[in-house]
Amino acid sequence: MKREMKLQAQPTVGAPLDGVPTFIGGLRLPFILANFGWPGARLTLCDSGLQIKSASLFFNPLMPKRAYLYADLAEVQAIGTGFLARGIRFTSASSQRWSIFWTPTLAGRSSLLNYLSGLVANVRSEPIRLNFFSPGPKPSA
Repeated sequence: MKREMKLQAQPTVGAPLDGVPTFIGGLRLPFILANFGWPGARLTLCDSGLQIKSASLFFNPLMPKRAYLYADLAEVQAIGTGFLARGIRFTSASSQRWSIFWTPTLAGRSSLLNYLSGLVANVRSEPIRLNFFSPGPKPSA
């Protein structure tokens, strides 16, 4: 039996927003070994959503791209209360796919959350504790 990897299409998020900086950080995906540290990822806020992709050509072949429409974000949650694990978890309402964008500083996380609060209704800026073995959102009962 032949296995096929099913790739999900990424939504089109439009052009980058004028006057808004891009953010350099890391990316964590659901797979246990899919953790790309700082400065591996670049998050860009765009017209209708955000995209996270490789910050350099060096990481391009290794790092998958992620895109989320603002209207489809079920969760924008600050995570991590410690020094090494600070980031923002994004979860899609339609696909339940999630990813964590690692931010190297508290100021960087706060700045990104401030921009997002003007674009997304459900931004939670109070950080929650990160479970390293199960970092995704808790399934609803």
